[in-house]
Amino acid sequence: MKKNFFVKVLMVFLFCAVFNGGVQAQNTFSKGDNIVNVGLGLINPHTATFGLYSGRRIVVPPVSASYEMCLIDNLFNDKSSIGVGGYFGFAASKIKDADWRYSNAIIGLRGAFHYQLVDNLDTYAGVMMGVRIHSYSSYSKGSSGYFAADTFLGARYYFANNIGAFAELGWGGIGVFQLGVAFKF
Repeated sequence: MKKNFFVKVLMVFLFCAVFNGGVQAQNTFSKGDNIVNVGLGLINPHTATFGLYSGRRIVVPPVSASYEMCLIDNLFNDKSSIGVGGYFGFAASKIKDADWRYSNAIIGLRGAFHYQLVDNLDTYAGVMMGVRIHSYSSYSKGSSGYFAADTFLGARYYFANNIGAFAELGWGGIGVFQLGVAFKF
């Protein structure tokens, strides 16, 4: 069901891009723009860092950093663009009064379709592919890595030319919902 939801939202973005006749404004994500997001994940299903399970304590909250550059602007009109970049996320937890630690890291490549609905707001939808690495230690130590994929929706609101806030929703990143600061250069 969640895949169908993301597909429908992406189709709405594309429909708006093709049939837009709204107010013309400068695109908030244009060719040559580079953006770094630094954020905090609010729910991490992979390390259960909800803080509610059997004495589990967050050691490192779900943190993320991503980089994106605009490859194509004016895709359908002057409000649409395509960007690519990288993603890194990390979280760690432990059980109180036990020698048990768990960490989760994600490294991936992302691509996103951007469409500016209103001034100073960069809305986007995209996909990420990469690797997730789980590590644990208790009576023994170990780690495993496997393929990670994500679809996500996001928005960046710029308070100034180069600084803004961002929010992203997606299942495969370090947090289901991420909030943070965006820097454009």
